[in-house]
Amino acid sequence: VQAFWHVTRCLNPIRYIRGFGLGFTKFFAIDAAEKHLLYYRPREIKRGSAEACYKKWLNKIDETNSLFKFCFLFRKMKKDFAKIQIDKTRKVPIVYLLGEFFVLLDPYTNQNIEKELGEMGVEVQRQIMFSDWLAHVLTPSFLNKKESHRERCVRYAEKYMKRAIGGECIETIGDTVYAAKHGIDGVIHMMPF
Repeated sequence: VQAFWHVTRCLNPIRYIRGFGLGFTKFFAIDAAEKHLLYYRPREIKRGSAEACYKKWLNKIDETNSLFKFCFLFRKMKKDFAKIQIDKTRKVPIVYLLGEFFVLLDPYTNQNIEKELGEMGVEVQRQIMFSDWLAHVLTPSFLNKKESHRERCVRYAEKYMKRAIGGECIETIGDTVYAAKHGIDGVIHMMPF
């Protein structure tokens, strides 16, 4: 509490809990907007319309400072993205983006590969979203009702790799095997250096 007081000059733990809740909810909202962007960008008829919608929602997420308002934000965002005109006849290849956590999440480090591929007509499905990782870390295991990304990767990789040897090796092998067995068109592995 003293560390928070040093930064905020506030000793009210309720405000800290609300602040963390709002911050985590914003992470989930940003990832939801990114997933919509990754789906609509390769299908959009008017180039740039998905990106414009995404930027609009990033601003709305930033401006929203109430957990109550977030109850409606996710639904409104989904409806707004659905207004984007898409080519429903276009065959869009789907590629899994996987590899090192930071490289996947940072557009500068990965040279904006999601945007480049999306503009080329390829749907990118990033296998590690920050909100997924955050939910898994913050939720006690007995409350997790569905298999986590990590658990799925271990299950699919166990035939090929018995133990981790560094980095996101289990996730890389598991996601690749999962992609092959579920008709994904390709994988791109991102790593630093």
